Amino acid sequence: MKLIFDIKKTGQAFLMMVNKCTRFGKLLGSALTGNCLEGLLYPKRCTCVSVEKDGFCVVRISRFLSRVRVRLLHEYTAQKDKPLVADTFASLLSLALHASKPGKRLKVTLVMPKEWVIARTTEMPLAVKENLANVVAYELDRITPLAADEAYYDFRIVREDDRKVQLLVLACPADRLHPYLTALKEHHIDVERVTTEFSVLTLLEEHHVRRKCRIADDKAPAARKAIGGGMESILPNVNGPDLLGKGVKAAPRPPVAVTFALVVVSIGLVIPCIVAPLLDETKRVKAIERQIAMRKEGVRKVEKIKKEINSVAKDVAAIEDFKEKRPMLLVILKEITAILPKNAWLTHAHVTDTAVELEGYAASASPLLSKLEQSKYLKKVEFAMPTMRDQRLKADRFLLKMELEGFDAMRPTGGGNNDEKKK
Repeated sequence: MKLIFDIKKTGQAFLMMVNKCTRFGKLLGSALTGNCLEGLLYPKRCTCVSVEKDGFCVVRISRFLSRVRVRLLHEYTAQKDKPLVADTFASLLSLALHASKPGKRLKVTLVMPKEWVIARTTEMPLAVKENLANVVAYELDRITPLAADEAYYDFRIVREDDRKVQLLVLACPADRLHPYLTALKEHHIDVERVTTEFSVLTLLEEHHVRRKCRIADDKAPAARKAIGGGMESILPNVNGPDLLGKGVKAAPRPPVAVTFALVVVSIGLVIPCIVAPLLDETKRVKAIERQIAMRKEGVRKVEKIKKEINSVAKDVAAIEDFKEKRPMLLVILKEITAILPKNAWLTHAHVTDTAVELEGYAASASPLLSKLEQSKYLKKVEFAMPTMRDQRLKADRFLLKMELEGFDAMRPTGGGNNDEKKK
């Protein structure tokens, strides 16, 4: 079986996959950056002014909960022998606008009459579609009687095919529009857009726009133009002309309401995941600290008892060591204690490996010799010095010395160490 690899089909499949991914990315970007709040949850407003040769009309149009509302603010018609100049127009418009919103810097959209605007259609090669703004600016003096620096202009794509692009070019002489813009700026009115009568009337002819706005047919022409200009500003996906842009379409700043909401929700979900383990560990540490505090007193008592046990163990070990190393001394002391009468007591005892010296008091010292000689461990018992009578104690003071016998097996190896016991 042969494996045939078709490069052409693989390339086409790859291009199809790239196109699908691109469309999906655009849809996702639109969903994340789409402003689903403006015009739906809070109103989107626009103030539009329709300029005429002998007057003007001002309307305020808003869209809220997908419903459009139109409010007529002011309508002015000049006398026949007094044409409407730029300064008069700006003054009257300022009075009309500040009457409804005093003390605010206002923004308006102007709708220019068709007599002031030159409209031309032209065709251009499809290859220049990506750079139409520069091409139209370069060819404007050929398309219209005005050069690019002498006009405010814009264009729209009417139709396109595989070879050509058909454009509608709209241009207004700069010396006609500029005085109005300057006068409005002096009255603290900013012009956001400048559209034309051609586009707004075309927009109003669409059935869904008429139904949404509920525009009556008996409306004055100036009011209808102002309403159309406002609809261009507030309706979504309406690409109306703007003569101030001069063919350059400023990229709108994408609203990030949905993205911001998702970020806030994500942060709200992440924070508990981080904080909850910390809180649990803090509670565990506090519980352990409480248990430690409860058992501190018992631990101190146990430590004290351990110290006492260690001290007693050391004493016992010392005694056992002494007993194992010097068994003879304990036996002799026990023997002497058993022999001596109750009325005799010792003040000094000196025991060596071969002899014992005893010093003390007794009611009568003479019987002590015979009693000590009866011991199987003692021999040659004698007084080391004469006894003396202590009148205060009413007892004889004696000093006895004697020799030891029968301790050869009990003496430790390594020589005779002198042990002394005072009693």
